[in-house]
Amino acid sequence: MSPELERILSQAQQLDRESQIQLISRLSNQTQPQPEEPIENPWLAIAGSLSDDPFFDDYIAEIERYRQEVDSQAESSAA
Repeated sequence: MSPELERILSQAQQLDRESQIQLISRLSNQTQPQPEEPIENPWLAIAGSLSDDPFFDDYIAEIERYRQEVDSQAESSAA
């Protein structure tokens, strides 16, 4: 821990309980994103990027085939 942080913590420990609570409240409000700041969804950057891909339908069909294969294996092992 840095000496400056040690000094700050030492000073915070010397505060009365009410002042410590106020300090913690102010610090926690500063570290949390404010509601007016939009939180961007990282998936939106790639959404629709495959719409013009000529292999997209094949890709989806392969996913469906694989999912059916996995499901049938799960059913076989459960029986």
